Amino acid sequence: MGLVAREGGGAAEHLLYVVAILSAVALAFPLITTVNEFLTHIAIQVGLFGFIQSVVVPQFARVVGGILSTVFGIKTIVFSKAILLEGWGKTVLVVINWNCVGWQSLVLLALTLLMGLLGPYTLRSRLECVLIGVQGVILLNILRVVVFCLLILQAGYPTAVIFHDYGGTLMTLLYLAGFWHLSYSHILKQHPAPESLGV
Repeated sequence: MGLVAREGGGAAEHLLYVVAILSAVALAFPLITTVNEFLTHIAIQVGLFGFIQSVVVPQFARVVGGILSTVFGIKTIVFSKAILLEGWGKTVLVVINWNCVGWQSLVLLALTLLMGLLGPYTLRSRLECVLIGVQGVILLNILRVVVFCLLILQAGYPTAVIFHDYGGTLMTLLYLAGFWHLSYSHILKQHPAPESLGV
């Protein structure tokens, strides 16, 4: 059973619910950081990093560059593994490493799906849950890199690095908490109970 705030609950009840989520996020933060390091080690050992660097990173860079130029009016030149940014009186080259596109968050989502989808849920609602979860993680990681680029132009390199090192993990944890709350509240549907046969 998921955490679902009851309708009509008082302000105190909703506040406790928010505090519970934030507490869980704070407790999970060191664990997720450790898991990310472990996943990175495995990706290097099995050679997954080569595929991510050569196939995923160039597409990722194009999307991020397109958002920065279209939405924020920043002049961008996209290379296969980097984006040259020119805006707000600065010119910065942002190199996108294979380990910076957020593939670990997809693995974390998959692990939570293995546990979260247990139960008498319909196949359709499970598929909807998986699709929404994957799309959300992809959008989250694009947003994370866009914010990093904006920060490096506006606030400078130190602030952007702090966000890069800690903000991405925090965003992933908050996303997973919100995603599962939404899934249990509105997406996952249980199989209808079988009707008793009349005589």
